[in-house]
Amino acid sequence: MESFRAVHLDKDWIEVTVDGQPVRVSRVGEAVDDVIGPMVNHTVAVQVSRVRDRRYFLDIEVEE
Repeated sequence: MESFRAVHLDKDWIEVTVDGQPVRVSRVGEAVDDVIGPMVNHTVAVQVSRVRDRRYFLDIEVEE
């Protein structure tokens, strides 16, 4: 599980903490505005695709 820590609307990324380390996820797109904003500082499950050392957003949901 990841802790959702930051979002950057203009640069199209979010940051989650995984095992105490910050991880940036790019290409968040329109999901930032309505879906992701309320999730900041909650525990979330983020699905990403990995290309080399980059992670690209697929989906996010709050963990209960």
